[in-house]
Amino acid sequence: MGAWGAAFVARLGRILIVALWYGLLGAVYGAGAGAAAGVLLSLIYGDVLQGLIDGASYGALLSACMFASAAVMSDDGKRLDVFHLRRRAMSKPAVLFLCTNNAARSQMAEALLRTKAAESFDVYSAGTEPKPDIDPLTIRVMREVGIDLSGQHPKGLLEYLGRLPVRVAISVCPRAEDKCPTLWPGALARLEWPFEDPAACAGSDDERLEKFRTVRDQIDRKITDWLTELTAGK
Repeated sequence: MGAWGAAFVARLGRILIVALWYGLLGAVYGAGAGAAAGVLLSLIYGDVLQGLIDGASYGALLSACMFASAAVMSDDGKRLDVFHLRRRAMSKPAVLFLCTNNAARSQMAEALLRTKAAESFDVYSAGTEPKPDIDPLTIRVMREVGIDLSGQHPKGLLEYLGRLPVRVAISVCPRAEDKCPTLWPGALARLEWPFEDPAACAGSDDERLEKFRTVRDQIDRKITDWLTELTAGK
């Protein structure tokens, strides 16, 4: 075997060792974080054991893949910092908006933040009890400000649990609202931006439309203020 062949085998062997080692570390880390998240969410959904199993499984699989891939891509032959690699695995910090049905407020917030700061954040939204479809009035009032929600749909919390390393979790429903999520396990920052649910407005068609517009504008101002604060704090 020539020098090139020997170098190739050595490099391949290191890739396998790095991937296996950091994949194992990621699996342990993710299983613990996912299990904790699963237990917390089971307080909402009921089955503690199933929540523990699902959370640990999803967390282990996601973190193992992220740790291993980041380690291999970043390997320069020196010792690797696994926690630094985990942070590098996501190109931008993830922001997750939380509410109950993911059909109005959190959908508005997700779309508005993505429109204003897509270069700075990966933006998502989810609800504890997602509706089958986004409220038509949500789609209408967002279209009025030039944002198309036709490709979006309501999502449940389990769609992201153990799969998405959330940097900032923002609840957009009041604490008093039934099943309003106020925590997200692992989030480095948890914010509460309580907005009235426009879908709960029981007025005329015009009154309901105006309520959706009002909440949309409130969310828009809050996001603008938050981005301004972040910029000023740099």
